[in-house]
Amino acid sequence: MGVYMNIEQIRYIVEIAKVESITKAAKNLHVSASAVSQSILQLEKNINFKLFIRLKSKTIPSEEGRVVIDLASKVLEQIEKLEQSIKIQNNSIKNELKIVCVPGITYIVTESILKFKNDYPDIDVHVQEVDPTEIVHFIKTDHPDIALLPATEQTLSQESDILYEWLCSTQLCILVGKTSPFYHYDEVTPEDLQNEQLVIYKMNSFVDFHRLIFNKNKFLFISSNSDNIRSAVKNGIAIALARNITLKNDVDVLNGSIKIIPLITKSTYISNEFWAVCLRQKQFSNSANNFITYLKTNL
Repeated sequence: MGVYMNIEQIRYIVEIAKVESITKAAKNLHVSASAVSQSILQLEKNINFKLFIRLKSKTIPSEEGRVVIDLASKVLEQIEKLEQSIKIQNNSIKNELKIVCVPGITYIVTESILKFKNDYPDIDVHVQEVDPTEIVHFIKTDHPDIALLPATEQTLSQESDILYEWLCSTQLCILVGKTSPFYHYDEVTPEDLQNEQLVIYKMNSFVDFHRLIFNKNKFLFISSNSDNIRSAVKNGIAIALARNITLKNDVDVLNGSIKIIPLITKSTYISNEFWAVCLRQKQFSNSANNFITYLKTNL
């Protein structure tokens, strides 16, 4: 009777050999270390020899394992070529790209879309803003090609039916106008801002988020109009909370009318990682991967 090895096991042994760690391999493949370990133990039982030598500091291929892993690497390369070919065929009949993102990053997403459309004019791009607390559920129900959101890797790893790609680290900041007393600060704390008025994007999770950090501050107004918020900041009427990537290349930031100042806080409520996410069964389309490349150049 022949030995059966599934594609996931092939991925596991190749990745473990590469990083010399079951834990690191599991993290890279977005699965639990226990699942990888159990799968490898079962495979070793089936083939009647050890693929790896488990040392204290690392896990390395055995002499017999090295032969198997070399062949598995070649098989995996062909599998990935096949997957890419299928993905390209799927994309050849698809001429649209659906993107969802959390409010506050629409500017930099739009900037990336303009560059993307310049090279791919025949692809229709649709963008929708979704509340951060609802976006993972939205991915599962509406199946966008890409979802862009801040999150911790720990939170994303608990969702077994999604794939995610790290885009960048972000920092929570405040936006101030030239007349603000904080304009020349290099960084601020929530305590520094106790007497300042805030303008906030109209979304329940955003309002709750602001109250968590600025529980003593007054809200000047809450609006779903980004231009109103920008105007209030630019004219020195109020400050706004944003991530450092939000208006990174904006003309008002570049000419000094608005300044982005890092906010120093230890709140665990804040996520500093920014991700591209999609359904695992759908995977990132060729268009989605191309768009992610454009987005990364703007971050």
